Amino acid sequence: MKTKYQYLITCLILLACSCIVVTNLTAEKTLTTASWANYYANVNEMKNAADIVIQGTVSSSVSSKYYYPDGSNRYMIVTNHILNVEKLLSGELAENKIIIFQTGGKIGTETSQIVEDPLIVKNTKYILFLRKRSDGAYYIIGGPQGRFINSNNKIYSIGELYPDAALTTKHLHTKGITLEEFSKLATKHN
Repeated sequence: MKTKYQYLITCLILLACSCIVVTNLTAEKTLTTASWANYYANVNEMKNAADIVIQGTVSSSVSSKYYYPDGSNRYMIVTNHILNVEKLLSGELAENKIIIFQTGGKIGTETSQIVEDPLIVKNTKYILFLRKRSDGAYYIIGGPQGRFINSNNKIYSIGELYPDAALTTKHLHTKGITLEEFSKLATKHN
């Protein structure tokens, strides 16, 4: 009788392990790299290139497949993030909610992300350097260069908190300065 229970427990453990393996095999994560069209040497350059600079928090995100127009059925995942604007730091903006477009996202078990430009995280407070697209949504200029995180009222470049972005943003590391100090960087003449 004891052997029967041991056999049953062993079978259940093997079954559970195989389910974990199957789950991991079905989850797909695609990591890509990118070259940014513009390289910004400092915060002031980014401010001058941006339509607006805002501080805000993402309240929700919707990912979708963008199919390449070549008819090949190839696609990339893109995400529209709804951002609540808390503070306008530069430019003009009439609305307090905007859409931020980002390459990458998650649909079901499939995740796609640019290595040095991690996906925007819901409920994280960001400072973003944005340019408006023809469809009314905004995109972050310079990819990871145009994105800073406000953590406990200290401003950090994305590369200070995400090592994969560290090289791309190295010249923009702020080492946790206040928002007031950060705002001064954006008006400094270099």
